[in-house]
Amino acid sequence: MKHGQLVLVLAAALAACTGPRVELKPLATAPRPMTPRPVEQLKVFQSRPDGAVAVYDIEAYGDVREKLDAAIKQKAASLGCDGTLLLVRKEAVFADNNATTGQLTEHHVQQGSHVEHLCIVLPAPAN
Repeated sequence: MKHGQLVLVLAAALAACTGPRVELKPLATAPRPMTPRPVEQLKVFQSRPDGAVAVYDIEAYGDVREKLDAAIKQKAASLGCDGTLLLVRKEAVFADNNATTGQLTEHHVQQGSHVEHLCIVLPAPAN
């Protein structure tokens, strides 16, 4: 195995071991106190419910879709979100030829997937 190929294999193996990278950006104050919940209680909204507040923007990068979805759900549940709303989903892109990478020698490019959700918090129920 050539030195360059060994470096690529090691880099790919290391990237696979690290798992998804999750980033969090605060957006607004929650309409009520938030407490962590089990992932199973988290809802996935198709549109923003009436009165709901998008409290955080949660983004996950660099792994396969299933792992990114799981990482987003885990983060949202740990924050106390009632649910999430999908904003962006970009699948991984793989290139195996010099026309795509622009390199003269063999190169393999892997651009990881990217998923972005809003952490949705519903208003407090009326008493």
